[in-house]
Amino acid sequence: MTLLVRQLLETIDAYLAASKTAEKTLSFRMFGDSKTIGLLRGGADITTSRLENSLCWLSENWPSGAAWPRGVRRPRAAA
Repeated sequence: MTLLVRQLLETIDAYLAASKTAEKTLSFRMFGDSKTIGLLRGGADITTSRLENSLCWLSENWPSGAAWPRGVRRPRAAA
């Protein structure tokens, strides 16, 4: 598993804990597929554009008051 995928999963886990959203629900919202997060946990890979888009989605939909994971660069909001 690459460093960037590990950071994405760490960020996903923080979002899931703060939002109480089910993993399959979040996977569908982010990727249009309820299985993608589970596949990433199992060692699958994604393109850099999908990774960037998913981090942007998380940043734009981050739960109020929840801390963004340390060590993971947070994307800026779209202009």
